[in-house]
Order: sequence, then structure tokens, then C-alpha cells
Amino acid sequence: MKLFNKRYYISVALSLLALAGCVEKPEKPDGELRNVEISASFSEISLTKAELSGMDMEWSAGDEIFVTVGTREYPFTTKEGGALAVFNGKLPGDAGRISAYYPADFAVPVVQSAVTGGVDPAAVVAEASGYVDKELVFEYACSFIRINVEFDNVRSIRVEAEKTELADGSPVVKLTSDNGKPMPKGAYYIATCPFAAKSLKITLEGDNDSKRSKTFENVVLESGECYVIKNTADWNESSSYDGPEQYIFVQSADWEYNVKNIYNIFGTSRDKVVGIGECAMFYIFERPIATLCSELRNHLTQAENYEIPILVELDPITFWDSVPELWNWFDPSISGFNPDNKENVEWYDWGSEHAVKIGWLNWGTQLRMKPMANLFSPKYQEAALDRMDKLMSIVAEWYAKLPGDKKYLLVGIKIMGELLYGGNNWYYPNGNDYYGKDESGDPTYGLNSSKACDPSWGVQQIGYAALTYSGIKTSGTVTADDICAMERKWVEWLADFCDDYGFPRSMLFAHAGGWWDHLASCINPRVCPSWSCYGADAKNPFNNSIIKSLVESSDAPYWGISEWASPVGYNVSSLTSCFRNSLGHEGCRYLSIFENVTGSYNGGDNGVNQNMVTAMKTYQSERQNK
Repeated sequence: MKLFNKRYYISVALSLLALAGCVEKPEKPDGELRNVEISASFSEISLTKAELSGMDMEWSAGDEIFVTVGTREYPFTTKEGGALAVFNGKLPGDAGRISAYYPADFAVPVVQSAVTGGVDPAAVVAEASGYVDKELVFEYACSFIRINVEFDNVRSIRVEAEKTELADGSPVVKLTSDNGKPMPKGAYYIATCPFAAKSLKITLEGDNDSKRSKTFENVVLESGECYVIKNTADWNESSSYDGPEQYIFVQSADWEYNVKNIYNIFGTSRDKVVGIGECAMFYIFERPIATLCSELRNHLTQAENYEIPILVELDPITFWDSVPELWNWFDPSISGFNPDNKENVEWYDWGSEHAVKIGWLNWGTQLRMKPMANLFSPKYQEAALDRMDKLMSIVAEWYAKLPGDKKYLLVGIKIMGELLYGGNNWYYPNGNDYYGKDESGDPTYGLNSSKACDPSWGVQQIGYAALTYSGIKTSGTVTADDICAMERKWVEWLADFCDDYGFPRSMLFAHAGGWWDHLASCINPRVCPSWSCYGADAKNPFNNSIIKSLVESSDAPYWGISEWASPVGYNVSSLTSCFRNSLGHEGCRYLSIFENVTGSYNGGDNGVNQNMVTAMKTYQSERQNK
């Protein structure tokens, strides 16, 4: 943990502070010991990093050294009599014991301890004292402030003290999570000098800059005492509520509003183990960004008003009809024409002279598409990030304003559509010849999903532009490994960007589709993975051995089923089994249904899918009553 200075720092755990005492300051040796980290437990203190300059020094029992932290000097003395210290690096193995002494006027560095349930400092001292020479007498030179954190999604704890140094001469201390995840609930310690009649302001900072603060007046800390800040869950009028454990979502297009129908059929998800919510899809280039922003706000408002959980899906891959200024390199008769746009679309061979004019997609019926985007084109990426920023900011601002007991309404953000390069927008051989002609003359044989056809899928290979601009490959034969590496690199690029909005990893999802190694493209340390599950995978995603392996090896807190449709002819009992077999796997956060449920799927009044509704309610009831 860094403490207020980029060059000199020290990390000391609770047991080390329990040994605090007063000694006369020895004369400083020549040279400097710098960039020191010390870790400690109740049984050992380990020097994990040390740089020596200006002197040739070997440590042995009885040596006296200084650790410099900012402008402060902390004396350390090695003592004989036991293996309290475990030294690494250049130090001799018989260096003996190291003890820390803090003069009474020194402020002690911050201590962070995630011990749940709290630890009484007296008990710590008693345990630590077993490792102290009996003839040595220690007096407390520090006191402790313990903050009992009872909120989820706490990102940092800020402590401000009136005219009191808490750490390294500073009146302000900030504790943060070391791994980017929310800080676990439990007790966190700050060591400080004894003081009286001071005020302490404790601020818990959560996701998206949300804050909860409280000031404690006339705090008195005697030497060795622990001042406990507790019951933080009562600081706001609205207490935190975690929400359901899992979710089944009804898929909606951006212009559809299924929330009211979901509420009328399933009611609110509050206090439910399995929540029923809406998954709203936004193809960020399909229509004007102002329209999409307005629709997103409407979805979020309805989710809050009806208390229906929502998963926001942002797809910068699939459709980009509204930005011909990016893809139109070939037709002066329509807007956006610019021959340089060859760099923003895919190529069917090495070089932009092989740019595509057209693409195809089959999600039940074959459709003509705009040319596949070059996902590594600088102009495409600039435009994608601009639109993603506008939409992500709307979600972040809405989420920040939600009261604590309604935070659960935002289950997460899926930051991309189903990624399968060359599968969701492919190119037939000589495909440019079909541009401007009637679609009835288009080939219709579609993709071949056999392993032998990976990565071309039995049509014309594309991906040359993205491979070139990503730096992965610029010549030769394109392999499946090349395409998979490019897919992973693109997910990494997008996840890095989306990581800047304050959402924890548990709320960000990537999405992969297709076969074999392509399914691994959504594995990324900043997001949770999700997949499409149809056919046999819809019955049980672990029927797919690759998904099963990826789930079991992933360190993400959750995974999801981002596209799901019922196997043909399934009745209520079979559908309920599908939910059990899918959501029953550990870590499965949600299942999103891509077919009519509430009667308004795809904008039409198709009638409620009663079998699906009954199966959802049955599974929800089963989990509720366990």
C-alpha cells in the first residue's frame, strides 16, 4: 500500500503496530535504505522489498537501521532470540528478530486489515506478545480507529481528522481495495497517535462516486485504545439491498418497452431469489445517437418506476447503418462517400484494394448487411468510444443517483454484442458483385460451422483489415488462432475503456458466440464472460464442453447466458428443467430469453407466451421456497 509518497513507502500490518513502543533515536548510519515494504502477520514480519544505496551493509542481530517514509524516519532494530522476522534477498538467514519502535510523537502508517467481525486490539497484543522478548517492556505509542464496513460495493474509506496526524504527517487517510473489486465487508484499522477532543469524518465512497459520510465529534483516544466506528449501514435513510441472486431477462429492442408488461405478469423482483427483468439491446451505430440516448433514459426511468431489474446491452459490432461516413467508400450516390473509408471496413485479402462493400447475416433469415467494420480502424474506434461514452455515462449517472435499496435494479452492462468474427457479418466469394443488385440473386448456402472451415466458415475469408491494424499479422494465410487472438485483443481494448466508469467487474459482461476457441474471446480480467446458448446448449450450457471448461477455469465472480431460446416443442416441464440446468450452475448470474415472452417481442403484439411464463414462475417459486 503506498503512503503519500511515490518514492518511499512502507506497508505494516496490525501485529507490527501492536509492538509499538518508545526508544531513544540512534545515530543514523551512512547511506540510505529506501523503497521498503514490510508485511506482517501475528507470527512473522517479512521484509519483502529493500533497496540499499551508499553503503555495503549486512544485517545481523543487533544492527540498527532506519526506514524513511516521506520526511519521517522510522528506526528498526534487529534483536536476538527467535525467528520473528523472515528475511528475503541479500539478508543472512540468521539475521534474527526485527522489532519496530515508534517514538511517541510519530504518526504511524495506515493499517488495512480485512478481518471480518473485527479484532479487539488487546487480543492482538496478547497474541503478538508471545513473540516479544520477556525482558523487553513495550508501551503503547499508538491507538487504533476501526471502521466496521457493512455496505456492499465500497471502493474506498476516507478518514479526516481535525488537527490530528493519522499517517505520515497527514490528517487524511484513504484506504482502497487492492484488486479493483469492492472492499469486503468487515473491520478496517487505522493506527494513529493518542489524541483527545477531536472530530473524525468517515466517508465511504462507492461505485460511480456515490458517498456516505458521517462526522464523529469529541473523539478521545487513549494510548492503546481502539475507537470503533460501527453501524455504518444506518448512515443513510435507505439501507443497502443486494437484490436477487439470479435473473431471467426478457429481451427488448431499444425502441421496445417491456417493463410494464413484465411488471404486470411477474410483479416486482424485490425480495425474490430469482428476479425477472428486462434486457434492453442498443446497437450503438444503428440509429442516431441522440435517439439511442433518449431511449436509454426511458428504459432506465421505467426500470426505476416499476422496480424491474435491467441489463443494458451495448453492441458496437453488428449494425452501423447510421454512420455511412465510416463505411461508404464505394457509392457516391449515397451520403458519407469517401474512398478512404476502405480502411474502416474489412478486406477479403491483404490490402485495402480488397475492401468489401456488403455483408450477410442469418439470424433465422438471411439479411444483407453493411460491410463488416474493421474493429481496429482508428476512425471506427474513435466513433465507437464516443458513442459508448455517451451511453455508459447515462447509465453511470442514473446508477449513482439510485438510493442504496434500489441499486440492484441495474444488474449490469453487456459492453458488446455477440462476437464471432466472420460469423455475424460474413462475405460471400465475389460478394462485391452483388452490390446494387436484387437480393433474390444472392447466394444462400450460408456458413459451414465444421472445424475444417474455421476461420472462413465455408465462405470468403475476411479479417485481413483487423489483423493488419491490430498488428497481429500483415501477410500469409489467416488461421483460426489469428482470428481468435484478434477477437481477444478487441475485447481487451473495449473492456479497458469501459473499466473507467466505476462499475465493478461483477456488473460488466462480454459476450462470445460460435464455436471452439472463439468462445474464449469473452474471457478478460476486467469483465465477466457470457455466451449464446441454443439447441443442446439451451438445455444445459455445460453440454458444451468448451463453455464448461471456460466457466470452471474463470476467476470472474459471475458468468451469463446472454442469448437463449427454448428448444423446439418444449413444454412447461421441459422449459423449467432448462432453467434449472442453466441457472443451477455455480456463478451463473442471468439468462436472457431471445424470444417472445410478454407479448411484445420484436415490437408486435404476439400474445403472451404462457408456457414460458409458467416455467419462469415455476422456477422462481422453486428457488424462493428452498
